[in-house]
Amino acid sequence: MAPHAGANAQKLILGATVLAADFGFRSAVNSGDVATIRSALQNNGERIGATVTALLDTNLAVRAVGERQDEQKLSATLQRMAGPLSRNPQGSQFALVDGFPYQFVQVPMKAPMLVGWVVMGFPINQKLVDDMRALSDMHLARVSNRAGESLRIVLSTLSPQALVALQTSAGEIAQLPVNGDILMARYFQLDSGGADNIRTVLLRSLNEVTAPFRQAEVALAWITALGVILFGIGSVFAARRVTTPLRSLVSATHRLSMGRYDVPMDPAHARRHDEIGGLAKAFDTMRVNTGNQQAEIRKLAYWDRLTGLPNRARFREALQREIDSQGAVSDMGRGRIAVAMLDIDRFKHVNDALGYDFGDRSWVAVARRLTREDLRDLDMPARPDRVILHDATSREIALPAAALLTFSRAGARGSWGP
Repeated sequence: MAPHAGANAQKLILGATVLAADFGFRSAVNSGDVATIRSALQNNGERIGATVTALLDTNLAVRAVGERQDEQKLSATLQRMAGPLSRNPQGSQFALVDGFPYQFVQVPMKAPMLVGWVVMGFPINQKLVDDMRALSDMHLARVSNRAGESLRIVLSTLSPQALVALQTSAGEIAQLPVNGDILMARYFQLDSGGADNIRTVLLRSLNEVTAPFRQAEVALAWITALGVILFGIGSVFAARRVTTPLRSLVSATHRLSMGRYDVPMDPAHARRHDEIGGLAKAFDTMRVNTGNQQAEIRKLAYWDRLTGLPNRARFREALQREIDSQGAVSDMGRGRIAVAMLDIDRFKHVNDALGYDFGDRSWVAVARRLTREDLRDLDMPARPDRVILHDATSREIALPAAALLTFSRAGARGSWGP
């Protein structure tokens, strides 16, 4: 508000200075031509928007006022402000004229000595107050509180309810409750010479002040909620991308602990290019390698490396399994088994005379004959010195099979090669 009033004061001072320096106006003042003086005051005032114009003499007495202006009503106001304005020619004073606030300026007129003072008053109307409201985004009220009179609101941008509340308020207030809102108030004393006691009240709605913050709070709440939702969705998605393969790895670990090395990992996990995919590939490689190692260990444990036939441990397990299974069906009159024991004559002499390497070749030749020519598919040879004969339900079946083995062994004499 102060910059706006100062700018208006400078405008008035400039207009008054132009009038005081006008040659025709000076001539009228020197000649005492009151009609010309009043006409010049009126015309220059209308040109700059000043509705009160006057000429004071060197003793600050009213000498003339503009046309269509009541000198009798203005004299007291002009003389009251003349003293302070003469001491501060670049300043301004506020006063009430017919109940309306005016801003007055006063400039000296010299030729070259001081010959008088030019006074101009600019009305502060509702348009000016509305413009100030638009510029400051605050409500404005001009109030006057002359001695012995109650508070009077001269101009205002307030609503009728707020006007009533301000009119009935006692003294200067910091807050003005109006219809569920609170108007924050601040008072500014205008320089009025002390007589009219004109003040400007600036009021700002607390709801309007806090509205952007409330909107920011709502926006922040929505952003937070959206962030939580997106975080939850992302967490679920990330958890599924991590926990699903991990559950698959746990299941694979359980299968490996049970010795099931033939079930591969899920290809979808192995195709991934992240850490989970690398872990799945490494785990599947471990499964394959462990399965191969276990198969090799089992082969070494249950198969004879020289002949490729089941060894004694494998023979004993197979025999015990057959005995247990045949015991369950013995009452039904079927499922008998027989064990044939083989012997190679003078095998020790072969080892001593021809060497252990030739003896090993002899065992390989016998094993080849047993697996290739003489036995049925359901019979199981275990090293070249014993055979389990399945479904040997009578001597008529077991003895011919044993005879075949004997014949095979005899046919093998003297031909130990492949």
